[in-house]
Parts: sequence; structure tokens; C-alpha cells
Amino acid sequence: MTNSLLALKIRISEALISLVSLFCKVDDSCLSFESALENMLIEKEGHSRGYRRLSLSEVITMTILLHQRHYRNFKHFYCDYLSRYHRQDFPYLVSYTRFVEIMTESLIPFTVSLKCCCPGRCDGLSFIDSSALAVG
Repeated sequence: MTNSLLALKIRISEALISLVSLFCKVDDSCLSFESALENMLIEKEGHSRGYRRLSLSEVITMTILLHQRHYRNFKHFYCDYLSRYHRQDFPYLVSYTRFVEIMTESLIPFTVSLKCCCPGRCDGLSFIDSSALAVG
């Protein structure tokens, strides 16, 4: 085995360990979030969100992975990268259109997961908005 092939195998295994580590952190956060949400629901019995093949943890992990890989186009990331190289990591991968629908349900848990799993240094309130401001 050549050195470059060995180095490539090492990088791939490190990336998979990183993906598993990321998923575990996100999953722990999601379990805490869903437990807290369940306790706040008024009506607990008979409440169902419908059948979903992907877990909330998987959806959030894939969204974080998109940003870690520096893709600019989500469709390209999902169809060309995730479906091709991580199919075995996410065996219940849904179609791109269905994933976009599911992704909208994960905004609040995603925000909580980012705050818990990927803490960064914050100097204050940080929002980015692209809307125009009237100057005058």
C-alpha cells in the first residue's frame, strides 16, 4: 500500500469518527430537547407527529455536516455528496424534496443543538440579516 493511499484511508477513518462523535453529541442534545418538550405538552396521549424515517438527530447532523464541508448549494451537497458517500451512515436517507420538508421542522432543535454541541465565543447578540435598511 502506498503512503498516499494509507494517508487517504486515515483521513477517511478520522472523518467517520468525527461524524460519529458529532452525531452522538447532537443525539444527546435532541433527546434532552424532546424530553423537555414532551413534559411541556398539554395533551400527551394521542399526540403524534407522523411517521418519519430519519430521526431529528440525523437531520441536524446532516445540516451541520453541510456547513462543515463548506458547500454553498444544499441540493448539490445532499444529492452528490451525502447520497453518494454517506448512504451507509444514514441508511434511511429520504429524497431531497422530502428532506427539505423535514428540515423545516428541525429549526428550534437545531438551534438548541448548536448552542449545546458547538459552543463558540460570542461577544454579544449576533444575527445576520440580508434585508435592506432605509438610510435617511
